[in-house]
Amino acid sequence: MSRDSFKLALIKAALTGQEIRLPGNETKYALENCHHSYGQALVGKKIYFLGSSITYGAASNGVAFPDYLAKEAGVLSVKEAISGTTLADKKVSVDWLKNNPEKEEQLINFMTGGQREKNGLSYLSRLKYLPEEAPDIFVCQLSTNDARHGLAVGEISPSFTLADFDTQTTLGAIEYLCAYNKIKWQSKLFFYTCLRDDEEYQALIKLLRQLQAKWHFRIIDLANNQYVQTETKNHPEYMADDAHPTMAGYHELWTPVFYRALSEI
Repeated sequence: MSRDSFKLALIKAALTGQEIRLPGNETKYALENCHHSYGQALVGKKIYFLGSSITYGAASNGVAFPDYLAKEAGVLSVKEAISGTTLADKKVSVDWLKNNPEKEEQLINFMTGGQREKNGLSYLSRLKYLPEEAPDIFVCQLSTNDARHGLAVGEISPSFTLADFDTQTTLGAIEYLCAYNKIKWQSKLFFYTCLRDDEEYQALIKLLRQLQAKWHFRIIDLANNQYVQTETKNHPEYMADDAHPTMAGYHELWTPVFYRALSEI
């Protein structure tokens, strides 16, 4: 499905209240019907997931890998994910709303999973919605939305001080998250990349690796994982468009990859 077709499918789902019907969203992949047996490595581990539509499950009716990890691997998942939002600390609006002002309420409710107060808020702005208690692991999505909204990438700072980072930029926001975690939680920190094959996103991944050398977090690099790329190509039902997995994609491919990576701590 093309990006434009996918957007139209989302708008239709938002306005009709019907689930997104795709080959990879069959009932057999619904949470209640999935009973894969993982090991004990993550049982009882509290993991916070921060991100946007891909962490939320925009193409899979709100079900994504954090939910499957909770159901099948015993993870205590906390998912803070709002579609269309950015790492850089700027409030953004989605073009669906501009084109459909009379349906704004329905669209916002759909896009936020009924959390209107979070509409358009950046990852940083939504840190306050995560619990105070430290997680065992903190997982953050490397946003695909910052470039789409034309937000500045920024520069890597020589500082390690929270107040020194330019959070209006993508790199500044990432560094803020790293410092915030170090000060508040001292949790194992992961960033993950998405299946977006474009030059801007690949350039951002390279900068993320430079930040890894500074902050010593781990990266689950799906964008450059040959196994993930091959399986995605062999199973077109795993993706709704070039970036958003279906339930099948999350359950059959993404969740096992995340389980292995998160179990290695």
